[in-house]
Amino acid sequence: MKRLLLAAVAALALNGLGSTYYVDYVNGKDDAEHGGAEGSGAWKTLAYALASPLVGANDEIVLAPGDHDFSGTMTVDKAVTIRGTGAPTETVLGNGEKLVISADEALIHSLSLVNIHKGNDDSVSLMGNSVISNAVISNVGGGNDPACGVGLSDGLLTHTVITNCPAVPFMYKGLVSLRGKAKMENCLVVGNTIEKAGAVNIRDSNVIVRNCTVADNKVKTAGAAAMIMYFGGTVANTIIWGNTDTSSAPVTADWGVATGGSTTKWTANCTSVTNGLTGVKNLEADPLFSSKEPYHIARTSPCRNKGDDTLVAPGETDLDGNPRKKGRHVDIGCYEVDGPGMSVTVR
Repeated sequence: MKRLLLAAVAALALNGLGSTYYVDYVNGKDDAEHGGAEGSGAWKTLAYALASPLVGANDEIVLAPGDHDFSGTMTVDKAVTIRGTGAPTETVLGNGEKLVISADEALIHSLSLVNIHKGNDDSVSLMGNSVISNAVISNVGGGNDPACGVGLSDGLLTHTVITNCPAVPFMYKGLVSLRGKAKMENCLVVGNTIEKAGAVNIRDSNVIVRNCTVADNKVKTAGAAAMIMYFGGTVANTIIWGNTDTSSAPVTADWGVATGGSTTKWTANCTSVTNGLTGVKNLEADPLFSSKEPYHIARTSPCRNKGDDTLVAPGETDLDGNPRKKGRHVDIGCYEVDGPGMSVTVR
């Protein structure tokens, strides 16, 4: 997951670069004598930085490597960029109840969101035109209706790995709940345990899921599936494969249709069963994942060069940050063939 920031920043169309402030949970201090400067002037917590009158729209908050814990609800209500340092796994934000990104044009990138749980609401909530990019999300999820792990009411979730999220009771919106005009692109959703409403839950006709891979998730409730369509939406260039229930004789549970979901538009996807899908160029085939790089497709994969080029923006990259179109056509799934990949281990 490299070279992704330019696309995310362009999507926000920010007016100016703004100032840069620093947060260091280990060495920083939250007081008036510290103005958020790099080094000895850093603040301790992201909450203090967000509340500071010094920080405004278009500014950037850089989090030092390590764990950045918060309690209760963390609200990002300013159109700022919050950036981790180094690879996404090097900077961790979490151990709270809820992360709310309510600003219209905030950007959260290059960090991990871990151990965020809200009993009866979305644990991570993304609104407006805000973006989560180049991230790893794990161990998030609510506990009671109406809850989900990551809820998008509009906004963009891109170039992100969602893994190791446990099943919790109810969660009828699913692990990732997509509403309004939400978009999910170039994401990998693997190794999660799902109660009943899907790892990816499409809840609006304007939702778009594109160039993602949803694989090896476990469904605990009979009749449920890894991807659930409630109210239409578009699914394109996506692999949905290897998702099963948790019975002693596992049954394939890749996708399912609920009320209104029959209007979902399917274009150039690869899954176990295509009968019942409304759309074109969908493949009923094993995507043939590489034995060397998890969830990358092999050179002999039927998904290679079989995606819909019209849905991919010029200059777009895959989850590894490699050019999106390396052959005759774009590949199906979150990775293009032959890119030097970021290894994802599912435990």
